[in-house]
Amino acid sequence: MQSHEYEKQWSAGGDYAPLVMPAGTQSLCFALPYMHAAMITKLVVKQVDGTPTPFSVNLYNRQTCDVYPSSSSSSAPASSISPEICKVIPTQRQGVPGLAMELFHPDGYSFRNMEGSLSVPVRQIYIELILDEHAADSVWEVALGCRPKY
Repeated sequence: MQSHEYEKQWSAGGDYAPLVMPAGTQSLCFALPYMHAAMITKLVVKQVDGTPTPFSVNLYNRQTCDVYPSSSSSSAPASSISPEICKVIPTQRQGVPGLAMELFHPDGYSFRNMEGSLSVPVRQIYIELILDEHAADSVWEVALGCRPKY
């Protein structure tokens, strides 16, 4: 039996504000409010302001990098756990400046936040943006879709 689809958007007209990377920043991690367990079926990331640049995206099931203070989480330092073992999806790359990075998977990638417990789950997912160039401020929209796991 197919469960329902769920999606959150970090965009001007979405559920949350878009992500902002300050000038001079080449890599930044954001803690995004999300359900604690799901099958990730969609990830779209697009730069909507600033000088277009190629970029890479990582999605993690726990905090593996320092979280940007203005995101929806505390700015706690990164854990000592290797980021590679916390990835939800393989690193995604968009090498053409100005184009969106799009990942769609009909079966989904298994995600469960590993910071909480089954009785007290942490409802966050972590996204890391890595830019090839770091000039002026840049603004990024994200859409993250899934099938919830209960």
